[in-house]
Amino acid sequence: MIMIIIYKYFILLETVHGENVMHLETQADEAVKAMITLRQCWHANEEIYINKGCLHCGSAATYLLYFTNRSIQDLMLNFIARYNCNANRHLDLMDLNHFEHDYEAFLSELEKCVIHYSFSQKPETKKIRFEEIESIFEREFALAC
Repeated sequence: MIMIIIYKYFILLETVHGENVMHLETQADEAVKAMITLRQCWHANEEIYINKGCLHCGSAATYLLYFTNRSIQDLMLNFIARYNCNANRHLDLMDLNHFEHDYEAFLSELEKCVIHYSFSQKPETKKIRFEEIESIFEREFALAC
């Protein structure tokens, strides 16, 4: 079995008895795409989606919060809670000791959770693309710090 993953369109092709078969995208596929997007945002721009940022990456984080499972949600909410009040004080998170290491560790753990989630899901046809989700990180809200 050969799998080709094309990030932008997330097309999966399998060679089955010599024939290529195109699979319908699933909710699990979309979670993996959202995770890849978060990872790329971090590597390309050191973008962090605790506060306002790129809409595309904010949508990816929002998708993972709303459309996956409890373990992914808990992991994300715990990380956000840990650093959220620093953003309220207008501190650059990159200036905090060990933030870069903590965020990298968070992304690695999130990747493991998303991969586990994607393999444990029944193939459910994708209902919505993560890019269609409004980022909750762009909204104004009062922080409880």
